[in-house]
Amino acid sequence: MQANDINLLYYSRESPEPNSQQSFTVPLLEQYWQRNDGTQADREHLLMALADVRAIRIKATYTTHTDEAA
Repeated sequence: MQANDINLLYYSRESPEPNSQQSFTVPLLEQYWQRNDGTQADREHLLMALADVRAIRIKATYTTHTDEAA
């Protein structure tokens, strides 16, 4: 079985406050996701990505220091 090799990116429309704890909800609807080339994902891309999920990566720390991330 070959992997779909589809990466979709979600960017929050909210501006988080640095160095503070916050919660976010990420909807699994195609209009909120984009492909690596910056174009909006369509339903087919989202379904293909969900059918072959191997990893979900979340940048969980946001600071004003660009050399820090977790």
